[in-house]
Amino acid sequence: MNKRWLMLGGIGLALFVTPYFACSSHDVSSETVSEADVKVAVLGTWQGSAEIDGETVPFSLVLEPLVAKARTPGAISVTGTLTSEDPALNGVVDVRIRPSTRDALAMELRLDDGNRLRGRLEGESLADGQIETPGRVGGSFSLARP
Repeated sequence: MNKRWLMLGGIGLALFVTPYFACSSHDVSSETVSEADVKVAVLGTWQGSAEIDGETVPFSLVLEPLVAKARTPGAISVTGTLTSEDPALNGVVDVRIRPSTRDALAMELRLDDGNRLRGRLEGESLADGQIETPGRVGGSFSLARP
């Protein structure tokens, strides 16, 4: 009789514990990604291509460490310069980078004229980036290491 109760107790415990582990989610925000790791992943030269108003525009992006500026909590201190023939993709950019998932970073580039480029950086490339340009039809872009 004791074996029977022990077995029933074991089954009951398994039924109680299994949904707890199966339904628990993995919270990426609880993981710590160091600023140094992010900088290694993003700093340097990138080559890109943008589709704006039906035209393909090549551009380059250089990301460098940002030195003396007030820091936004959770943001990584990086500055950048976009170089292109299209004025919508030319100039100094304010860069915001934050962990998006365990393997990706969310990146936003803001130019002084209000143009923004947003996307997810995974490894050595950024695909499916979106361009928001005031007064123009938005576009898309991609980036990769040369």
